Amino acid sequence: MNRNDAIDKLIKNWSIPWDIAAVVVEGKSSVDLKRFTFSSPEDISSFIKNYGFDVENARDRRVMHAMIVESISFILRKLIPSELRNDLKPPKEIFLCDDPSFLLGWASSIDKKFSYRQAWACAVLRVIHTISHIEDVKRITNLSEAREQIFNRFEPYVWRDGQGRLQFGTEDDHLEIEKIDYKGTKTRDSIILKLLHKRANIAETIYDLMGVRIVTKELKDVLLVVKLLTKYQMVTFANTHPSRARNTMLDFGKAREFLKEKVAQLSEGTLTHDDFFRQFDELNISYNYETEIQNPHSSTQYRSIQLTSRQLLRIPMESFSWLKKLQEKIDAGRLEKRKKAILEEFIALVEDWPNVSQSKVESVFFPYEVQIVDRQTYFSNQFGEAAYDRYKEAQIKTARKRVLGAVLRSV
Repeated sequence: MNRNDAIDKLIKNWSIPWDIAAVVVEGKSSVDLKRFTFSSPEDISSFIKNYGFDVENARDRRVMHAMIVESISFILRKLIPSELRNDLKPPKEIFLCDDPSFLLGWASSIDKKFSYRQAWACAVLRVIHTISHIEDVKRITNLSEAREQIFNRFEPYVWRDGQGRLQFGTEDDHLEIEKIDYKGTKTRDSIILKLLHKRANIAETIYDLMGVRIVTKELKDVLLVVKLLTKYQMVTFANTHPSRARNTMLDFGKAREFLKEKVAQLSEGTLTHDDFFRQFDELNISYNYETEIQNPHSSTQYRSIQLTSRQLLRIPMESFSWLKKLQEKIDAGRLEKRKKAILEEFIALVEDWPNVSQSKVESVFFPYEVQIVDRQTYFSNQFGEAAYDRYKEAQIKTARKRVLGAVLRSV
């Protein structure tokens, strides 16, 4: 090997794709890559296969095409500023693309003549990557079944008394609340948008796909809600996510010290019922300072107690849904006696197959969020400086810059 060959080999060996390495080693998100480095169709095909799709599989090709279409549609509907919609249209070949192989090739281009197409290819691939994570969650979990099982933890403890007042707890242990909201799964656009401003960009990191908001009459009632949530196992304390706990509303330490002292005085008989509530009402247990911003898109005025827990769900497997349909047909009571007997015998035989009873149901932990606010804080959050519309606009701006940075710079 001559000297030039040795130098060429050294250059080849030590020409490290630093941006890709940073994703793997330093925690940089692949969504923030400005260019891909594929140099051949074989490299691209291998990447797609190891990512999880097979370009030779007809179903996978349809799924990939659908993700391309949805990605372009999302960018045009949600991320392009209204005043630039006539100027920021993707190139025709992007519009007509039905194969991510082409997008990956265009995203790897270093030819300045095609820089606009390169920027658009990267933008579409960023959203495709996000959509693929959402599809993973949908495959893992039946979201409608998850919603029903999670909300069933709360519904038995929410009822109205004889005067129509909304109560939370049991008949013997409850308090009146203002309202309770059950938040179902986010819209698909909302999930995509939220993932696009998260560094990890992984759907499993969205903990508030489902949640419950409890609005109390008074601030001090928040403490009783926390007690009832854990007492009746609506929230199992061992399944809460410590790093997701947020309290920007109530001075927990001050409330704890006050109640320890006053409960002791009540037990000793040195404090009356009326004096307890009078002193409690005089005590300021709300935060009166700016708290650290946990979410860069949230207003510092936003106040709440938020916690994230998880529940072990028992999800019926789709592969055995036909058994359920057969049983429903029997239960409908419209079959002839002979046909009913045949179906019942058939179902019994299937149920007796090894491992069928275990395989019919999948067990998976799924997160849900609980938010607790008092009535005054609720209205302040809804209509004050912390209003949701401003929060959403901040999300859109972040996602727009992240996905379309190079495209916007071309205008």
